[in-house]
This record gives sequence, structure tokens and C-alpha cells, in this order.
Amino acid sequence: MEGANLVIGSEELDGLTMAIGNEFVKGHPPPDEWAPIALDDRDGEDKHVDPHSALMIDKLLDVLPWNATSSSSSQGQPQRQQLERRDIEVHINYRTPKFDHTVSVWHQHPKGQTLREFFASRSKELYRTNPLALALQFVRKNLRVTLVDMAGVAADHLIAVSDANNKNISTSNVISGQQAIMACEVLKISPSKAGHCDSNSLLHLARSKQPIVSNKKADPFDRDLTEAESNQINDLLEHYDCGVWRHLRAYRARGLLRILHASDSLFLNCGVYNNNIDSDEDIKDLSFAAVVQELKRIARRETA
Repeated sequence: MEGANLVIGSEELDGLTMAIGNEFVKGHPPPDEWAPIALDDRDGEDKHVDPHSALMIDKLLDVLPWNATSSSSSQGQPQRQQLERRDIEVHINYRTPKFDHTVSVWHQHPKGQTLREFFASRSKELYRTNPLALALQFVRKNLRVTLVDMAGVAADHLIAVSDANNKNISTSNVISGQQAIMACEVLKISPSKAGHCDSNSLLHLARSKQPIVSNKKADPFDRDLTEAESNQINDLLEHYDCGVWRHLRAYRARGLLRILHASDSLFLNCGVYNNNIDSDEDIKDLSFAAVVQELKRIARRETA
């Protein structure tokens, strides 16, 4: 609603896809009596959906202010406005290369393990690297999703900052990256004394206040993976994403999904998993449970 933006930011929403890394998930409430479901046996996009995600999303929606009061109206009296589903936007970051995203999860939860040991024993935690399946849970509930290609953001903002420097425009008070995208393209903040957004979605602040980046960059332990194994893992995760993307494209056509700063290489490799790059009918959908098992096999150096 105009002038009443509410931002809820939490990595806990990743938990909506936690169960699909399991070989079986609980079914719907009665009459199915919570019977276990093998996701590999499901068809289409259902292979990538936790049957309980819809209920969890409904519980989240229940806490929103569906009857909001605005202090501005033509008569100067409080006006009650009805929050609608179209007012809600889910912001999801998409990181590539996929292997780098898994390394980031390992950095956050190393537990004294090499990366190989992490893959071999704790691959289920990689549900945190499954943004496309997360997007699918929301669009199925008719909620708008904005997918941000972080590689595209980095490339676009690098060019924009470089151009500004070449024109001798100071960038000391300029915020780029994820924070700028949220402010400029999602919330669409209005210019004020505190700052403004430019045409490249860079956030210019009146005072220098660079964001604190808390992501851990250095490896806590040896990775103990060969380059070939790392590439194999990246290809596996890309293959999985291509299967999910095939289903998301229909929601994009309906206006429920948009992509910000899509790079030229985004989903380009999906043709590798397809006999005909112009048609994705032949792409074999991998379940995330199958991906988890294959990651374990690679890490344990087991023969397929």
C-alpha cells in the first residue's frame, strides 16, 4: 500500500524448502493421514514442493496487518485500507556459481569439517541454497516474487560505479549491491534529504555509511575437493535449477515472478541438459532429495 511498506527479512524462510531434501515428506492432513510421500515419484512442479509449505505461508500471512489504518485521506481523517495479496512481494536472491553458494553455507556452519566432510554428512543443510524452489512455494500461493540475480547486480553496479569515477563523480557515499536494489527497485524509496536513487539503482546517501558485510569469506578448514569434483557439484546444482526454472517460467508469464538484473549467462547452461536448446521438454527434473544423495556420493568418492 502507498506509504505503508513493511519489510520482513529472514533467512528462516529458507526452511520452507527444508523437507524436500528428504527422500520422503509427510503428506497432507487427513484424509491422507500424513502418509509419507516420495518426492521422486511426484510429477511436474510437485516434485519441488513441500506439501506443508502452503500451510506455513498461510501462518506467516496471518500475522500481517490486513486491516491497516492510513492517517491521510481527502478529509484528513484516518482511512482504513484493505491489504491485498498483490501488495505483498517476496524478495529472493539468486547466487551463482552454485558451488560458491554451497561454500557460503559451509562457512556459516563449519562444525570443524572440511567441505568434503560437510557434503558427505550434512548435505541436507543445502536447502539454504535452493532459491528457485523457495520462489515456487510462494508463486503457487499467488504471491508476487522478485528474483534478484546477484551476479547481474554485481556486474551492472561495477560498470555504473566505474562510469561515475571516470566522470569524476564522487562515489564515497554510494551504496551498491543488495542493499541498493532493495531500496531503489523493491521499496522504490522517494528522494529525501537522507539520500536518493539514481537511474542505475545506486543509492546515494547524504552521509557516508557503508553497509557492514558479515559474510565469512575465508575457508575455515581445507576444502579437500578436487577441481573436477567441485565442477561436478556445480553442474549437478545447475541441472536441478534448470528443472525448477522450467516450472517457474509459467508463473513469470502470469506476472507473478520478475527477475532483476538478469545476466546474459542466467540459465544459459540449461541447454547443456537438453537435447534441443529451444525446448526444455526433455529436461529431466531432479528432486532435491536425489541431488542430496548424489552430493554425498561425490563427496564419499563412491562409484555411481
